[in-house]
Amino acid sequence: MSGTPPGTSPSSLQQALDDLKALAAARWSSPLVEPAKNLYPHLAAAVEALNGDPAAYTPKPSRLERARESWENYRRTLQPPPYTDLAVLCWDPAIAPRREFCALLAPHQPLRGRALRGLLASYHLTWSSTETLMSPILLRSLRELDRVRGKMEIWSRIAVDIVGPTAPERMAGHCVKHLRSASEQLPLYGLGISGNFAEAVAGKLVEQATSGPSGFPYAISTVFPEDNALLSPVAWGQAFNRLVLGFKTRPEEAQRQAIIDLALKTRGLKDPRIDRTDWQNVPETARNRILEWLSEEDLRFFFDLLMQGIDDDQDRRSFWLSYIAKAKRSRVAVGAQDMERLRPKFRELESRGRSYARIVDAPGTYATSSVFIMEFEGVTVVEFSRSGSACYVYGNGARSYHFDLSKSDFRWDELKNTKARERLIHTKGRWHSEFRNKLAQYGIRPA
Repeated sequence: MSGTPPGTSPSSLQQALDDLKALAAARWSSPLVEPAKNLYPHLAAAVEALNGDPAAYTPKPSRLERARESWENYRRTLQPPPYTDLAVLCWDPAIAPRREFCALLAPHQPLRGRALRGLLASYHLTWSSTETLMSPILLRSLRELDRVRGKMEIWSRIAVDIVGPTAPERMAGHCVKHLRSASEQLPLYGLGISGNFAEAVAGKLVEQATSGPSGFPYAISTVFPEDNALLSPVAWGQAFNRLVLGFKTRPEEAQRQAIIDLALKTRGLKDPRIDRTDWQNVPETARNRILEWLSEEDLRFFFDLLMQGIDDDQDRRSFWLSYIAKAKRSRVAVGAQDMERLRPKFRELESRGRSYARIVDAPGTYATSSVFIMEFEGVTVVEFSRSGSACYVYGNGARSYHFDLSKSDFRWDELKNTKARERLIHTKGRWHSEFRNKLAQYGIRPA
């Protein structure tokens, strides 16, 4: 019986009964836990068939190939294939959407069993809001189902939520209602998580989840991470923009880091301070906000970890925190000793998509120093972690010394370029006002 669902042939059903006998016997000797499929394969196959598992009805490759040959013969001779072949061809997404195929299939509606499952699978793989050939057949067939169970019964109840131009939006509503991702909700309805329909559902879902602040926790924790593979670059970029800009007040640090993680770790985008190619579908306003958050994250990392154990009696941390929102880009360059001391922390940062640079060729005691680089509109500032170090300021004009912040290595002599910099001293009691005046000359003021 080629193409017969596993677990439904007489021999398979007999084997399933034998499995049931073995299962009943085993219960007397040990408590019953849900049996593993590999222990009772025929029973598992029978249950899957009764529950409507689509995989249980997928035609064998050899049977599908014979049906395709019948289709090619029809195209040569115009001799219609038998219905048994049409039912199998419903599973071929390259043939099922064709006008001539649907015309041959229409007289056999309402479809049942394997044909209906196959046509729905092909429909979802090739779904389009403008499709008009398969959807009428599917809707009639689903609405006229009778005495069905499992997934078929669900499909008959939610026909308009799985077929039609508005189906993705309606299915996204099911996901929101249960606070599930499309990747979790669709299989619960016996539907696949690949193809155009699944992608459309994920796109509508992420749009709904980011359309108001109340949905942000759900979007961050569930929709973005679980449906990442289903979201197109455009859908992801627009939803990410709403996520970043949708907070009425400034997000907490943990929220900001979670949002950055979605981009750098979950989505796998590169650090926008180094390469913005992957960010072309994210509007500039949101992209700039991420740059600001990354800069602040770097600043806190610089003072809280790289300067750990070093007194900040000059209060440099709070001073630069008031300016960091005005920085276009920032970069931490780590010295050799700090790199060794914090190696586990750097590995954790790299796993989350964060980036940092290294300092090379630092002579003698300077190997203990790391730096924080801030690029503003007209000037680049270099702060050093070692107590007592001066701050170096470099102009960003066309003829000025220029820092390439996308680099992974910085030489010590370019960070402390004595010929191209302006050196500012952290003079106790005066340096805050002196630095503010110097930055104001370049039009830079606290946020």
